[in-house]
Amino acid sequence: MVIKNNQKTKQLILGILFVTYTLSCWSFPTISPTSKKGITAIVGALGLYGAHYWFQRPCNKVPTTDQLNTYTFLPTSDSNYTMDLRTFITNLQNNNALMQEIIPIQEQMSGSHADHQSNKQNIKTYRIIKKGIAPVLASCDRIALYSRGYAYRTNSKGKLGSIPRVGGGIVAAYTHIRDNMIPFPCVTFDKCDHRRSFNFGQDLDIKCLETIYDKVTQTNPDAKITLLGDCLGGLVELKFIANNPEKTKNVDTIILESPITSAQDFIQKTAESFLYGASWLLNGFFNWYLPNYKTEKDTIVNSRHITGKTILIGHLITDKVVSNERIDEMVTALRTHGNEVYLVNLTPQDFNGKPPYHSRLSPNKKFQQAVTALYKQKGMISNEQLTHEESRLLAQAKKALTKNSD
Repeated sequence: MVIKNNQKTKQLILGILFVTYTLSCWSFPTISPTSKKGITAIVGALGLYGAHYWFQRPCNKVPTTDQLNTYTFLPTSDSNYTMDLRTFITNLQNNNALMQEIIPIQEQMSGSHADHQSNKQNIKTYRIIKKGIAPVLASCDRIALYSRGYAYRTNSKGKLGSIPRVGGGIVAAYTHIRDNMIPFPCVTFDKCDHRRSFNFGQDLDIKCLETIYDKVTQTNPDAKITLLGDCLGGLVELKFIANNPEKTKNVDTIILESPITSAQDFIQKTAESFLYGASWLLNGFFNWYLPNYKTEKDTIVNSRHITGKTILIGHLITDKVVSNERIDEMVTALRTHGNEVYLVNLTPQDFNGKPPYHSRLSPNKKFQQAVTALYKQKGMISNEQLTHEESRLLAQAKKALTKNSD
């Protein structure tokens, strides 16, 4: 057996030798009780140090596309579906998922905002869900790339209402396809959500997105790319573009749903909403519990490096974890640097008085209509003319800030 000469291996060997020596000394009857107490104290201190070291070690390894559970959704006219989504996710979590399946999706009908409110009919469509970056993407004019938010559940437990860590990207993309947000072939993936890797949209999250993006552009260097991001996924997408302005020239459209603007804003707003303003407590907890999160790297997105993009943002003005002030700052900065930014402000009335506390905006009909209208305006889905209501909604969103959301 070859032992790699690195610091961690040395520490492990020294620890084993020390414990072995201590146990050996313990067996000798000639050692005095005082010496035994000293040895016990040393062993206890060593144990505490080892536990602290083990708890605080970060994981910065960038996963592969397979480890990120990368899948492609492709439209199909084949109605002979092989599996429903719940079964597929369960199989994926049990490492039994096949390379390709056909799943049914109950798509909500498109139409005006008023139609959406009264129309309860759905259209059943089908998608091929294929492992990895599907080779057929090489012939697509436009590809959607979906970046999900944080998933706190280890698995779905038979339910799809909460995003699971394994397969969460698939569930989120499925939901947005169902809600008429993604009419294009779509690539989706999971994130590093476990404690040692989670870093609030910093280096590792950006590298994961870059890994998938590079694979997509290698498959089709000429395709136009629409990025969609929810919550933390939106922050990661903006940081990725800001860090790679030349590489991301293929990206012309970005759809953001309840994007977090920074970890510190999230901490401050969450503390105001749930902890009586004790942001110091939450900040201290995150710095202790998340070894890969670095406060000094929690910078606001550098909007100067994001130019020439069309960006639509859906934001709930009563959001419990994202402040209206920071959203306004981000929108203003993006507009100042040459981006066409649409801000769709949603109120509790848009959810019949029962809004989510954060995210989960895609079922909202006003948000759906705004996204569909933008796709129409840019000629991305059809040659249909915008309705008067769609034109008015986009005109309002193009000038909107949260402070004038009345």
